[in-house]
Amino acid sequence: ASTRELKTISATGVVTEFRDRLASYFESSGVMLELDLGAPPLRTCPMHRSELDSVLFNLVINSLKAVRRARTEQQRIRISADLDGDHVVIVVSDNGTGIERSIRDRVFDAFFTTTGEDDDDTLVTGTGLGLKIVAYIATAYGGSARVLDPPEGMKAAVEFRMRAYDAKVDRL
Repeated sequence: ASTRELKTISATGVVTEFRDRLASYFESSGVMLELDLGAPPLRTCPMHRSELDSVLFNLVINSLKAVRRARTEQQRIRISADLDGDHVVIVVSDNGTGIERSIRDRVFDAFFTTTGEDDDDTLVTGTGLGLKIVAYIATAYGGSARVLDPPEGMKAAVEFRMRAYDAKVDRL
């Protein structure tokens, strides 16, 4: 099978594997990574697995930067995934510095970043391309990306939405 082949993917499986691969890092850094997953398998429309990994990586790295900057006592990042009609929806939220309402629309623009060289951690330096990539992938698969009002106890939330598997249209 070609690595270029599009396949439907279990979003719950990808999110769980993502958490498992980074578990020791999060444990050692003191950041709590929580999962809130709907009933499996939450199948996506045909796509490249690496694209969903890229979405999770970009959203979680942004949350990690925010919780580090906020220096809250209990740093928390939550990945939620569920089905909403004919879309798989993944929301990454955190209790970091938050996203000001005035820049919510701009965070998906290429090269827009809220991190800079004045940050004391090289992980925190941003290129301003992560959320642009997230939005591009969402749009390519019939969805969208947007900043949400954060859930209780959180300061920021970003939603990634893409078309779910449809047996009438997609093939396994």
